[in-house]
Amino acid sequence: MNVPFRIVICKLDHAYTNSAQGLVEALFEKIGDLYHPINQMEFFCETKSVFITKGYDEIEEKYSNQLFELKVFPSRNELKDGDCKYISTIESSSPVTSNFACAEIIECQPPEANSPNVTVDKYPLTSSLFFYWSGQLHGPFNIIDRQLKINSPSDIYTIDLETKPIEIKSSDGRITLPSYHYFSVDESKVTKFITKTIKNEPRRFISCVRDVMGQVDSSSMTDFINDDTIITRYGSIIASSAQIRNFTKAHIRLIKDQVNNLKEYRLNKPRFTRLFELFEQPETWSRERSTILEEFFDSEKGVAVLNSYLENNKEALLADKLGELQKKISDEAEELNSSIRELEDKKHDLEASIRSKKQELQSLEEEDQSAKVKLTAQEKSNLDIELKEHRLELERLKTELSELKITHSVYKDFDELKREAQDLRGSIRLSEKEIETLEAQKKRISKEIEDENNELLSKLVDLKPKVDMLSGVLPTEKYQTICFNNKTNYKPKSYDVGEQQDILDNISDQLLSHGRKLDFEDLTNVVVSLAQTQFTLFSGLPGTGKTSLAKLLGKAMGLENRLLNIPVARGWTSQRDVIGFYNTLSQSYVPSTTGLYDLLCQIQDKEDGNNNSASIILLDEFNLSQPEHYFSPFMEMADPESNRTVYTGDPKKHQLNLPHYVRFLGTINNDESVQSITPRMLDRSAVIHFDDIITSSSISGNEHVEVKDSKKILSGNDFIKIFNRENHSIPQEISTLLDDITRTLNDDNPTLGNQVIVSYRKIKAICNYYNVASPLMISEKIMAFDYAVSQHIIPLINGYGEGFGTRLKSLLTTIPSDMTKTRKRLNRIISVGEQNLNTYGAFL
Repeated sequence: MNVPFRIVICKLDHAYTNSAQGLVEALFEKIGDLYHPINQMEFFCETKSVFITKGYDEIEEKYSNQLFELKVFPSRNELKDGDCKYISTIESSSPVTSNFACAEIIECQPPEANSPNVTVDKYPLTSSLFFYWSGQLHGPFNIIDRQLKINSPSDIYTIDLETKPIEIKSSDGRITLPSYHYFSVDESKVTKFITKTIKNEPRRFISCVRDVMGQVDSSSMTDFINDDTIITRYGSIIASSAQIRNFTKAHIRLIKDQVNNLKEYRLNKPRFTRLFELFEQPETWSRERSTILEEFFDSEKGVAVLNSYLENNKEALLADKLGELQKKISDEAEELNSSIRELEDKKHDLEASIRSKKQELQSLEEEDQSAKVKLTAQEKSNLDIELKEHRLELERLKTELSELKITHSVYKDFDELKREAQDLRGSIRLSEKEIETLEAQKKRISKEIEDENNELLSKLVDLKPKVDMLSGVLPTEKYQTICFNNKTNYKPKSYDVGEQQDILDNISDQLLSHGRKLDFEDLTNVVVSLAQTQFTLFSGLPGTGKTSLAKLLGKAMGLENRLLNIPVARGWTSQRDVIGFYNTLSQSYVPSTTGLYDLLCQIQDKEDGNNNSASIILLDEFNLSQPEHYFSPFMEMADPESNRTVYTGDPKKHQLNLPHYVRFLGTINNDESVQSITPRMLDRSAVIHFDDIITSSSISGNEHVEVKDSKKILSGNDFIKIFNRENHSIPQEISTLLDDITRTLNDDNPTLGNQVIVSYRKIKAICNYYNVASPLMISEKIMAFDYAVSQHIIPLINGYGEGFGTRLKSLLTTIPSDMTKTRKRLNRIISVGEQNLNTYGAFL
């Protein structure tokens, strides 16, 4: 679909809060080959502004000090007073290429030709200028440089203007602006070509320079050529005459007589008159004559003349130079000789110093040797003293040893030994009595210990079940886990639309065999959302078939045990309720009764995703407890950069890795018994509303309808790949509609209540969904977009106040009538919100 557009020249206005959107002011519109002031030839917009839906910060950076050209498109929104009629983006902007498409008007006197610059307090926004002075406009002038004056109390710019030829013909071809000229015209004659800014600082601009020239005559043109250019340009013409070899005042009359017959003289007589006047200024002519000579010697002829002169006068020219070189060489040689003499003196001094140091070193070595000899004698004396002391000690020890031998060589007599024996027998009898007493005590203590031990064992038997319960000791019977392996039986031949339709048809037939019937578009929406979104939520009133459809869908896809049903309980607060926890008392991991721990243990990295089917974790009554509490370890898996890891705290199995083909499906009710879904969760989920899915035709009359084909069980990798396409490019009309929706919700006007932010994650999810689902639906362009908006954007709506209600009504006018699902949901939100004191929400 070709959207009509218009081309305008714009100036920056201001950005909105997020700086990606903003307004620009339209000054001229391109009609045919010319630019006319806005709203003059054709009506453009009352605001004279264009709304930039994205990329305003890039436009501001690129065109901060210049006008720019912009291709604009009509807005799809319902317009109110003060709204922009046209919108655009950074991709539709470009620089103004024509120097005289438009020019800024500066209020000051035009510069002199010999001083082509002016000082202004505003940075010009165009590459050419007109000057307004004494009721007239003077121009055009080309800008070659703009510089900010330093050390000035405020911003003042020095503008240098070009003096090169500018040739322009009027649109009717009658009037031509000669080179190095500008024209003057009364402002009252060209008012229709002038426009001015209506925002920020006031500025004026003029366009259609050719049509403006139609209002002037030749007498209003001013020659803008400077003296240097006259001498350089026309002096060269005179210098080319073979009869003129040099310029002096005596030759001026001769020059005048000779140039009377030149064509250039007849065409530019005033300039030749100025040239002759300049000839009579010796200092000026001298400077320009040097310039002409330099240009002459740069030519081939000049080089040849110069080479010939140098060859013929080589000796005379080089004599002085040779003398200068000889003197220079002599002076340099003398300096070198002087340096050599200084170095030789330093060499002799260093040799003498080295000899002196050697003598000092030898003296020190001799003194050191003498000290060593003295040290040796002292040590010897000390050793002799120590040796003498050791010998005395040895003699003393020998004496003590002899005395001990004498003492112990004397033995006791027999009577003494007999008395000692009797004493020993008496001691033995006493010891035996003590032993008997000790034995009796031992028996009594052993009996007491045995009785206490039996009593403790009895108590332990009574306490053991309680201790096992506290420490988490597993029962003696081996824990039997469920086998979660599920082999595939079908490999797609391709990953195109035809293969997608075959798989969806097979799933639809399998659902029908279990007594459940879904429209093909609804089935496509559910399957594509499961494949593309980490968290899919079935929302609706109780009894709409959310849980039953999820279970039947797992059977139809052949997931078997890999569709894990987890009923959420009220009061869940952490991941231990979903997975389990590590018991430090028993030093073992205690899995939760949900079975999720066993499932994740079996589908670790050892699975390659090609031999087993995908896995769906069904969390029934997902919001019976706050999901951000018990489900927090899984939240970040919605991000593509996630490493998809859950940490258990178990030293033996520290982490569990979730393959990319594990998806979470939750069922939620909307009543006072459940927790509200937070924006953090909604931003990562696709919410499918079941209020419209359950109908009388959704239930088959025969719950055992036979199907022709068997189940097609895809591998986990194939399921994700066939229904996922990372392509964020969508058609222009869909992109424009999406921009209108997000802009309406993101408008920072405080009278519209709080903003609803649609994140970049949501934009990518909508584009990805649209590119896969649109070819599978009846209305390719709008139906898939309708599904995407209703389950990705509408659930984000939450606000209060009359202003927010106005925002939602404006959004309703933006959405086309054929987006029935989105409009129905939005109408319900508005209706219920008005009944609840202007409190609006998708889950009220």
